[in-house]
Amino acid sequence: MVLLASALCAQKAKPTRITLKDGAATIEGRLRGRQQTDYEAQALPSTTLTLQLVAAPAKTVALKLYAPEAAEMPLRVAGSNRWTAELPRSGDYGISVLRLSPALPDGTVIDAEVVALD
Repeated sequence: MVLLASALCAQKAKPTRITLKDGAATIEGRLRGRQQTDYEAQALPSTTLTLQLVAAPAKTVALKLYAPEAAEMPLRVAGSNRWTAELPRSGDYGISVLRLSPALPDGTVIDAEVVALD
C-alpha cells in the first residue's frame, strides 16, 4: 500500500515473518493510535490455518488474512476469538492486526496476541 501526499510518499512496513514451529506460533504486540501490524507466514497447499486473537481492551482489534497474491481471504468463526481458513496453495499468506476502536483516547495502547496453528 502506498500513500501519496503532495510529492511525498511513504511505504508500508515489511511484514514480520512468522515461523510455525511444530505447527504453531504465538505473536504478541502493541498497537498505538491508528496503527496496524502485518505478519507473513509460509503455508503448504491444503492447509487449514487457525487464528486466535486475544486483545486488551477487548473488541478493539480485528484480523484480516491475505492470499499470496494479496487478495483478502474469508475467515470462518471457529469459536470465541478464533477463526479458520482453508489455504488452497503454497505461498506466503499475510495476516493483519487492525485497530477497530477509533473512540479510544489518543495514546491508548492495545495489547494483542495472535496464535497461528496449522
